Amino acid sequence: MFASAVSEAAKFTRAALISTRLHSGRVETGCGSYILLNADGWVLTAGHALQALLKFNDDNPKYQAYVAARAAIEADHTLPKGKKQKKIRALGFDPNWISNVSYLWGPNVTAGLYHVDGLADLAAVKLDNLNLPPDQQFPRFGNPNTELPQGTSLCKLGFPFHEFKTQFDPASSSFVINDPVNFVRYPLDGILTRYINLEAPDKARTVKFVEMSSPGLRGQSGGPWFDVNGVVWGLQSRTQHLALGFSPEVEVNAKKFVEHQFLNAGAAAYVSEIVVFLNQHGIAFTQA
Repeated sequence: MFASAVSEAAKFTRAALISTRLHSGRVETGCGSYILLNADGWVLTAGHALQALLKFNDDNPKYQAYVAARAAIEADHTLPKGKKQKKIRALGFDPNWISNVSYLWGPNVTAGLYHVDGLADLAAVKLDNLNLPPDQQFPRFGNPNTELPQGTSLCKLGFPFHEFKTQFDPASSSFVINDPVNFVRYPLDGILTRYINLEAPDKARTVKFVEMSSPGLRGQSGGPWFDVNGVVWGLQSRTQHLALGFSPEVEVNAKKFVEHQFLNAGAAAYVSEIVVFLNQHGIAFTQA
């Protein structure tokens, strides 16, 4: 049913690798998805995909302030060693501050301007050196004034089931992924179950999400939700774990456990939020 639509969506759905290093030395790489919007290089992804960059921008001034304060303490020859150590401990160094972050959007691709809507979990990024073919296809977005009926068949596309062995090279301040990455797009279908309105903490704004009966998988965040005609109606945001209200008792190795049951349902920012977001920032897109 979705074969033609998946083939179409695959032409504008790509993978992004996000690597981080903490001051504790911990190094991780995750995978997300994004969709090409236009020939100018604008792409759309989940807002939380840029969370590592935003956290780094917040952590780095704190770390620099810590370094400066520690240097001042260590340079104070009037302080005995014990008091120096006590003052340094009181500075509040956080090993979970991000020391390095890297986004790999594609071979030789660089990122510049970006916009983030945290409540709607949307982000637009301007990429350079994408090297798009002349016949590159872009997504067709649905009518933002239309609500699809409950039970509509939808499909999501992204890049789950990838694991990465990453190291950080201090000499070059770069991340090294030891195993070659062979990205494989993975579709997952379901039906539209309901719409969810999310209110801002200050109640000044409400955004619309749409829910699907199947979960969104890790690596599909930022990927499109589309119908059987390939028209995009949402952008994968998160998976909600809905308690089913019963907890059977199971026995493992002669020990009894209560097993809570959940339904994992994917949630996406609805097309109405996407269109407002792109128009707000003057980013061109195609409407079906």
